[in-house]
Amino acid sequence: MCSDYSQNPRGYFDETLRLANLSRYNALQVLGVPPSNISHQIDTLLENVRRNVGFYPEISCSKPVKGSNQLYLKEIRFCLKRGTPVSVLQNCPDEMDNVCKSVPPLNRTVIFPPATDSTISGLKATGEVLAFT
Repeated sequence: MCSDYSQNPRGYFDETLRLANLSRYNALQVLGVPPSNISHQIDTLLENVRRNVGFYPEISCSKPVKGSNQLYLKEIRFCLKRGTPVSVLQNCPDEMDNVCKSVPPLNRTVIFPPATDSTISGLKATGEVLAFT
């Protein structure tokens, strides 16, 4: 089990779902930019989330088009402090996943597309970008 709450995994799961549903952690609000096909610097998005939530998240990216360096925002991951109530957040140890880091720093931009039911190169595009780790 990946948590310190092995005695009550259901309680841990329920509490993280409760946190995810709070408007304070709403991806549309904490990112500081509306969904669009305009690219944004990952560092800017990280700073927007830190300013709105108080902690740095981990940004997860995807590359739905093979051979392209264009990144798409996949998830915003908030990190919980171990050994404390589930609601205590902390800075994530890594601000970006390996897909985000695979692009040179000066080119690290992501697109946060509007929610759609269309498929982009075999990947389902959705508005789900919030995750807790």
